[in-house]
Amino acid sequence: MVKLRNVSREYVGEVRNLVGPDCLIVIRFEFDEPDTGADPRQAARDWFARRRGDMLAMRDAAAPNIAFETAVNECPEGLLDWYVQFSLELIPLMHAEGLRCVAGNPGVGQWSEEGWARFKRVIAILRPDDFVGLHEYWVDTPDIGNRWHCGRWTIPAIASVLGNVRIVITECGRDVVEGRGLPGWRRTCNTEDFLWDLEEYDALLRQFPNVVGATVFTLDPNWPDFDATGLWPQVVFRYSLTPTPVPPGS
Repeated sequence: MVKLRNVSREYVGEVRNLVGPDCLIVIRFEFDEPDTGADPRQAARDWFARRRGDMLAMRDAAAPNIAFETAVNECPEGLLDWYVQFSLELIPLMHAEGLRCVAGNPGVGQWSEEGWARFKRVIAILRPDDFVGLHEYWVDTPDIGNRWHCGRWTIPAIASVLGNVRIVITECGRDVVEGRGLPGWRRTCNTEDFLWDLEEYDALLRQFPNVVGATVFTLDPNWPDFDATGLWPQVVFRYSLTPTPVPPGS
């Protein structure tokens, strides 16, 4: 699984050629978030009109394993009712064009149990090949055991809302969480420690067949304290050492 932000349709095709047909590509239009002060239903229609051509071209360049985030990144709980209405309008528009969705994408530890219950209406309209996206960050290695930070789909009240929906972790890594830690793994550990973090987190994800994968933030020199470019060949090497989990009954 890879996630691309603010890229051209041509670049999506180049990435597909590099990663092969089986890798899921997730797209985020980072610099085109909707106006949360507008009517949510109209905002959804306007956003879809702006992005429709790009999404269709990207789908054609990378189908079938490509999905698109539903516009809003890390929606705070205070705007959740707006986001629900926005999503209820946007997702059927995407489905009508054969586009797969990554809904949700709340920040680490979000939303509350009550907030997830409010989001259930959106999950109900997702198709089997859609996803719920989550952002998960941790302060240090032991913090990977904090289920509100990592693996919150296991919290009973949230699990009851999500059901068997497929999950993708659209951001993860070391960061400031609840006032602890520092922004970026390079500020709190060395390469070996962060690789161990990723193995620990991977072991968590592999327990759940409906969790498709995770994207580490980030391979981007504009975020030097988060940039994992240098260690990524070691991560990819480990792919061949760990069997891919097979869903039950397949």
